[in-house]
Amino acid sequence: MLSASHDYELQIDENVLTWVFNNILLPDSTSDLQGSQGYIRFSIGVDATLAEGSVIDNDAEIYFDFQQPVHTNHALTTIVNNISVADGEVIPESFMIYPNPARDIIHIKNTSGNDQQMLLTNTTGQRLKLMEIGAGDEITLDLGDLPAAVYFLSAGRETYRIIRRD
Repeated sequence: MLSASHDYELQIDENVLTWVFNNILLPDSTSDLQGSQGYIRFSIGVDATLAEGSVIDNDAEIYFDFQQPVHTNHALTTIVNNISVADGEVIPESFMIYPNPARDIIHIKNTSGNDQQMLLTNTTGQRLKLMEIGAGDEITLDLGDLPAAVYFLSAGRETYRIIRRD
């Protein structure tokens, strides 16, 4: 446990962690935005037997009083074994992505020489679009249905930051 906004009780049941904040009586956000914020910060170790490429999916449900839970976005973490690069080593990019920033459409050209699968996620790790792109092919990706924000396109070990603007 790294920190918390209030005193809590922690319960652990197999792979589920439950934090309980009893009687913290947060004010509503319209009258006191700062005071209405409750949080936890935690860190966990990773199971050493997880294979490279394994995805850890984390989400939370927040309960207020006796209301239905509020579901948070999913945070996805992919296990990689080696992310270091030797000094001076240049890793060629496998994709040309343009324009970036973009309003609605971006073009993606696969220069890797291999068929690839690309995943578009938002900053919380939520999976938005999954697409296939053949070796040497160019596709268009329509971002028009997404709000202006920062997104990530991932393929293999490469991740590209994409900016959707109004």
